[in-house]
Amino acid sequence: MQKISTLTLVLLLAVAGVAWWKTAPLTAKVTKQRAAELAAAELVDQSTYRTAQRLARLAETPDEQTYAQSALRVADHALAFTSALRDVGAHPPALSPDALKIQDRIRKSPGLLDADQQRVTELTGALAQLKRRSSGDCRMSVGYNARCSAPA
Repeated sequence: MQKISTLTLVLLLAVAGVAWWKTAPLTAKVTKQRAAELAAAELVDQSTYRTAQRLARLAETPDEQTYAQSALRVADHALAFTSALRDVGAHPPALSPDALKIQDRIRKSPGLLDADQQRVTELTGALAQLKRRSSGDCRMSVGYNARCSAPA
């Protein structure tokens, strides 16, 4: 019985050790290694450019070579454009003071629009209430009244 208990305890300790090892936080070495792998990974899809390079090697006639060079040039431009877009997204340019003011106005505009819409709703309700109260009195009417022949 004591052997079974000892064996069970050793087995549980081994399982706990494996679980601790699997769930342990990453070491600095592993973190640096993963960062290096990410840096080495391609940030921009270069498959179009590589395909154009492979096809350019197969070109034999002058017409094919002209087309191959054109395809390489287009693929290179597309690669440069994609790379530039990624760079601008990662490092946006600093805005001028005028642009910062415009950006601030744009950021505040939804709130101003909501306030204006609320004010229009209030005024519309007040106008309807005023029309109901003074439906028989042409002098208090804001616009034309059905009973009045001229504007107030």
